[in-house]
Amino acid sequence: MMNNKIIERENESASIEKLTAQREIYSIAKFLFILQTLFSVVILVLLSFSQLLFQCIDFTLIIATISLLAVIIDYGLEIKINRLKELAAKVQEHFDTYVLQLNWNSILCLDKPEYDLIHNYYQQHKEKNDISQFVNWYEPEIQKVEENVARLICQKTNCNYDKSIRKRYNTVVMWTGIITISLIILFTIFSGLTLAKILLTIIFPSIPILQWTLRNIHSNNQSILTLEQLNSLINSNWEQAKNGLNIDNSTLRQIQDGIFLNRKSSPLIPDYVYNKMRSKLEKQTRYTVKQLVNEILSKK
Repeated sequence: MMNNKIIERENESASIEKLTAQREIYSIAKFLFILQTLFSVVILVLLSFSQLLFQCIDFTLIIATISLLAVIIDYGLEIKINRLKELAAKVQEHFDTYVLQLNWNSILCLDKPEYDLIHNYYQQHKEKNDISQFVNWYEPEIQKVEENVARLICQKTNCNYDKSIRKRYNTVVMWTGIITISLIILFTIFSGLTLAKILLTIIFPSIPILQWTLRNIHSNNQSILTLEQLNSLINSNWEQAKNGLNIDNSTLRQIQDGIFLNRKSSPLIPDYVYNKMRSKLEKQTRYTVKQLVNEILSKK
């Protein structure tokens, strides 16, 4: 077996801390994303249903006020969420650059995250969760090939994993939007409301729901497109690797730059959705890595 040190480095305590910290940071960002969705969509939908159920009460001023607050809260939370996403992406980049032995791109990523910051988030996550899931982050099967090839496999699995989960999440987002708007319309149809009330109870609440749905689908599609482009670059270099040619470090760094930018800008996927999909995606990843390793070994 060829020991290329990637598995050894990824299972060091400092590496586990980085992985644990980035998961905690993402979890905090996802919690804020849920709050953002709650204020931007859910509360308005509930007010809409309340208007239909309690027609003796005029909800016009309440809905207008909540809508204004939702815009302000949405803006503030969006800033905080983006900062946390960037920090989490930096921590994961810190992990990848060490484990895969790639240079840190200070122009793109600026300064590395401080170790005390990483440790604080690590401790927060460790107190609430089992961290054994972070052992063997990259599949041990890659020990069978040279480190240069193994790094490309790790980058490919990063892209494929993220692309698969985002495609499935798009379906969740689409059906959430369709079902929610459909429920509002059905409630309204059976309530016999005036045109003015229809505008208030259908159009106004539907706008943020539609905006939330389209924004998430568009952002996910942009991320998927980026990942497909990265995968195309990886595949072209994979053919060289199979033919015994060395993969240039600058190319691996270029791919890693794309992975970092995608992590930094991609929309968040709630933990409950991620956890539901995780088991199946990890099985696919193990199978893919095994096949990629076999492709290299069969050439020798």
